[in-house]
Amino acid sequence: MSTPVCRRAEEVRRAARDSAWTDELRVHVAGCAACGEEALLASFFAQLASETSDLPPLPDAGSVRLAGLLSLRRARAVRLARALSIATALAWTCGGAAAAVVALRAWPLPGARLAALAGAIPRPAVAWLVASPGSALLAFGAGLLIALLAVGALDPEPAPNVS
Repeated sequence: MSTPVCRRAEEVRRAARDSAWTDELRVHVAGCAACGEEALLASFFAQLASETSDLPPLPDAGSVRLAGLLSLRRARAVRLARALSIATALAWTCGGAAAAVVALRAWPLPGARLAALAGAIPRPAVAWLVASPGSALLAFGAGLLIALLAVGALDPEPAPNVS
């Protein structure tokens, strides 16, 4: 449903916006429904514009988009750094486990040397690691779990959830 348009509607809009009413225009607005609505809307929008004129201007849409993209990149960098720290800890753990296995299998008496050095590690305590591959795998898994838990404890700030 559309409201009929009056030929003096533009004049009424200007008068309401600028508050420059003439007696003739007031009489016309009182008798014309379309111009009455125009005057009401124009005065409402003029009042709304004067109330919001002291607000700071909205930022440019491009700068808002750029800030969002930078925030997303920062979140991705945090996730990548966390993954790299886990991979680094895993690599060091695997390297340490491999070095321990090579040392235990390649040298003839590593248990005796350690026992002589520390006085606390007898030969049978190290022999279970060399004797069974399953126990070596269990020790490797335990070391890996400890390394991953240590990396998790070093990074107390979780990656932000960006969706």
